[in-house]
Amino acid sequence: MADKNDTVWVVTGANRGIGLEFIVQILAMPDTSVVAGVRTPEKAIDLQKLADKHGDRLHIVKLDLANIETITRSNRYQADSAKQAAVEVIEKLQKNGVDFLVNNAGVLGSFSHIRDQDIEDMKAVLLTNVVGTFAVTKAFLPLLKQGRMKTILNISSDAGCLTQNASFLHDDSQSDAAMALSYRTSKVALNMETTVFANDLKNDGFKVVSIHPGFVITDMGSDASQRMSKVLPLHVYSSCFF
Repeated sequence: MADKNDTVWVVTGANRGIGLEFIVQILAMPDTSVVAGVRTPEKAIDLQKLADKHGDRLHIVKLDLANIETITRSNRYQADSAKQAAVEVIEKLQKNGVDFLVNNAGVLGSFSHIRDQDIEDMKAVLLTNVVGTFAVTKAFLPLLKQGRMKTILNISSDAGCLTQNASFLHDDSQSDAAMALSYRTSKVALNMETTVFANDLKNDGFKVVSIHPGFVITDMGSDASQRMSKVLPLHVYSSCFF
């Protein structure tokens, strides 16, 4: 149960990598409480250890961005898992609201050229990285409006930078600019999603931003680097990341 003076954070995709490190760093600060959203809480061993250590300052809830079901037969959608997580947050934090929402959860998808790009892969990546992030953010808005900081932080990537990717049109050296369409497209869309939320919520005192964390040695980052090393010369691959 969070103290009423605590700064309250919600972090999605918190079971590993950047999300898990967010949890560690937030809990290292005084007067903070965290709600960690993960797809399978029972498998989040490192989170469970942190919860044992920090007690009521850390709550783990089930939150799967890809779990989006239709409402009856209309074209409207709801993220049931996100809404359930929001309900759990309200109960566990005694309706004190949420100060920071960190939308970190996401998937990489296929790292391939256009000729090998699978349509289902693109749909799955956009569902999680774009639609899922929107659904979670919308579900938490009432709690964020109750909070003091009213801050939404979307973890994006320079892979979604149009100017950077287009610059390789005039560069004969090998790059990954013609690959990973699903992931790149999702981050372009996420950046636009960020600006739309920021404009819509600016009069309510919200701060909504996207950040590029840089290349980080995580499960996803290592997966990306391994895929790149198969298609790019080592010296080009190394210069991209280190």
